[in-house]
Amino acid sequence: MNPLNPKKLLLTKWTVVTPVAKQRHFLVIWVIQPNLPTDPMA
Repeated sequence: MNPLNPKKLLLTKWTVVTPVAKQRHFLVIWVIQPNLPTDPMA
C-alpha cells in the first residue's frame, strides 16, 4: 500500500465503498496526524 501524504490528502474528494444515506462522496476537511510516523493516520 502506498503511504498517504497528509498535505496532499487535505481537501481531496473521495468515493465511499458502501453509500450511507444515499451519499457516495465525501471531502477530507481535516487530517489527524499520528504521534509516531509508523502509526496510521486517523
